[in-house]
Amino acid sequence: NTAVGTVAVASGPFDLFDLAVNRDGTRVFVTHFNSHKISVIDTANNSVVATVSAGTSPVAVVVR
Repeated sequence: NTAVGTVAVASGPFDLFDLAVNRDGTRVFVTHFNSHKISVIDTANNSVVATVSAGTSPVAVVVR
């Protein structure tokens, strides 16, 4: 378990709340508690490929 890069997704302190990784490890989903969104990160190039509205203050994300 070694960090290989960083991806800027937070809109402020305490905004990030939870994350989930899909089964093949190609996407990471990150909840933003204060900005009410979920960021989708492509792990191949460490970039945000989508940001979607998630309702009020999402506290968890599950990938099936």
